Amino acid sequence: MEGITKKALRSVHSLLWVLLWVSAFLPALMHAANDVMGEIQFEGKSHVEKTSGVWVDGAYVGYLKELKGSKRFFFLPR
Repeated sequence: MEGITKKALRSVHSLLWVLLWVSAFLPALMHAANDVMGEIQFEGKSHVEKTSGVWVDGAYVGYLKELKGSKRFFFLPR
């Protein structure tokens, strides 16, 4: 490698490490930019309520008993 100094190789090596770290954390930073505008948590007390269908903005999203716990419905900004 004629003409390339050790200092230049170290600079390239450092730049590659920085690019690697940025590419590793960039998806997490981009995901954090999604602001949740609202959240609905469904709860049914009776058998009829638990087996009722749920529609949001005219779109069917499932039965109430399927939308509990970790299966919440989030509203994202448009």
